[in-house]
Amino acid sequence: MSSWIHRFKPSSWRDVFLLALASRLAWICLAVVFDLLVTDHVAQGVVELKSLDTLHWALRPFVKWDSAHLLNIAEEGYANEMESAFFPLYPLAVRSVRSFMSAYVFPSLENNINGIVLSALTMNSVLLFPASSVVLLALLCRW
Repeated sequence: MSSWIHRFKPSSWRDVFLLALASRLAWICLAVVFDLLVTDHVAQGVVELKSLDTLHWALRPFVKWDSAHLLNIAEEGYANEMESAFFPLYPLAVRSVRSFMSAYVFPSLENNINGIVLSALTMNSVLLFPASSVVLLALLCRW
């Protein structure tokens, strides 16, 4: 008795990667549309990005709540005691992706907040989520 997961062949791993990528791109589009349509809840004590006024309107949905802390750490390092609750791996990875993207893809991203947010979005949606979907498929195929 074979399960449905064993019907996947290695050639379909590419399909899983592309499907995961398409779902993330659809999620990004929906986030931008709903950010324009729905007003934000104004909470007290929420940290905002220090350079929020220069942020592009399409990137605003992705700088809410904890992401503001992580992006501030990626941009400026640990500036206050509250940010010490966040581990340094994610901000370091975002900063590395921004350095790579500014060196090889978009040179204008080097020293602005749009570069940090775009790098985080690229890392999460284009690299990590589709790759983790393929890894999950590989683990399920072995099981």
